[in-house]
Amino acid sequence: MKRVVGLILLGLGVMLLVLAPLLKFYVLPSAAKTPINQYTESTAVVKFAQLLNPTKVAAGDPDPYERNVDATQFIYVRGDVAAAEQPEAKQNDLAVFDYFMRVNNNSTGELITASTARYPFDRVSSELFNCCGASVDDEPVDMTGSVMPVKWAFDLQKQDYQIFNSSTKAAQTFSFQGEETVFGVPTYVYTSEVPPTAVGTLEVPTSAVPGESKKAEGNTILDEMYSSKSTYWMEPLTGQVIQGTTSEFTTYDLDGEQKLVKADYTGTSGNQEAADDAASLANLVKMIGTTLPLVFGILGIVLIVIGLLLARGGKKDDDGGSTAPPTPQDATAAA
Repeated sequence: MKRVVGLILLGLGVMLLVLAPLLKFYVLPSAAKTPINQYTESTAVVKFAQLLNPTKVAAGDPDPYERNVDATQFIYVRGDVAAAEQPEAKQNDLAVFDYFMRVNNNSTGELITASTARYPFDRVSSELFNCCGASVDDEPVDMTGSVMPVKWAFDLQKQDYQIFNSSTKAAQTFSFQGEETVFGVPTYVYTSEVPPTAVGTLEVPTSAVPGESKKAEGNTILDEMYSSKSTYWMEPLTGQVIQGTTSEFTTYDLDGEQKLVKADYTGTSGNQEAADDAASLANLVKMIGTTLPLVFGILGIVLIVIGLLLARGGKKDDDGGSTAPPTPQDATAAA
């Protein structure tokens, strides 16, 4: 009986030892991927210290700004399943996300700004691909060499990352700064700064440009200059944003001289509910990739040792118990 139990334990131990690396090197890589059908909605609190009013600009108002404007940023992200199942995307194991953002004035409800983007990206590393309609505001953009901003890579490292910026249509460097707990979730902190960068132009009546004569005729083309400072608190196992703050300053310049301020604002995102969801996913990833393989490995070794001891001891018992007791005839013959 001991031998049978020992063999059973031996088999279970071997099975657990085999299962441990399978969880870490097969199950986890298969599970730790961004779903192609993901859909999320999120908001951010936005405060405009200064916001250009186009109507006032056109009217020649000497102070064409709204100040201290409270607003809300709404972000919608939807996975395009059909696009992800096309040959090129499927071959490279990509997800394709459609991104829509709008900012509304809290007091009036009026739309302040809006933008769209389409991100084809690797489901594990979040690296962007130049395929599947990659674009910003419906204009094709080559995003290769950068990581999608909505969802960073699984298993983040303490290093720099090149994150795509939809305003500059290029990668911006986010540098690792340390670790911090936000909303009860351990995070890696990354910061980035974009110096004044030309991102577009604006044609306005020359008479509306500060410093120009109100009687001036014709139009003047101004350069749109964008700059920003950002801090992201990232859950490192899943690459999800737990909290983010971004300050942006955009101006309209002429020959390198600032003429108008388009917007000066700070946005803050993140909440407890979203942080709890990210923490739950991180715990699942940790359990599959670390906890269970370790437990299964140790338990497997223990069961194998016990199984070998019982099987060996059980065999001796079986051999010793196979000799029949002496019969009366045997005893007579011996006498």
